[in-house]
Amino acid sequence: MRFKRWHIALIAIVLLFVVASLVLYFQAPVKSDTAEVAKEEQTAEEKLYYLPEIGPAPEEAEPSSQATEPAPESQPKPEPEPEPQCDPSTPFSSASRVMYFYSESCGWCQQETAILYELAPECYKVKPMNVTQHPEYIADYGITGVPTFIGNGTKYVGFRDKASLRSLLDQYK
Repeated sequence: MRFKRWHIALIAIVLLFVVASLVLYFQAPVKSDTAEVAKEEQTAEEKLYYLPEIGPAPEEAEPSSQATEPAPESQPKPEPEPEPQCDPSTPFSSASRVMYFYSESCGWCQQETAILYELAPECYKVKPMNVTQHPEYIADYGITGVPTFIGNGTKYVGFRDKASLRSLLDQYK
């Protein structure tokens, strides 16, 4: 088989492209400091599993050196806080224990949001986390796909039908 000039030129261009790609690939900055990488991973885990410090339980508290007098019975007892009212018009609440990671352009997320609106009258709430507007959530929480639900550090990735979503949210209600 005889090569023509354009064959040789095409082969030369392809080889040049391959060599240039390899040079760029091996010159890319690489994190060689494993301590830095471990610190970044630890920071991401701390964000995911962060629990506020709440101090010792009342029975574990150190006894004071002075004896305290019992409180007089005439003081009114504090009333327990009323439970927050459920707003049936929205499934979103910033106080929810379950985070819902979604994207506005995701078809599965739109279907999941519609199911959440169906569950809203039953007081099922999630904390909305839009990864389109806040791409840092992807790295901070290790999001691999949307829709994703995270509750108490447990990650649930993918679309869920109404029954399975209800059972998932029942765990954190």
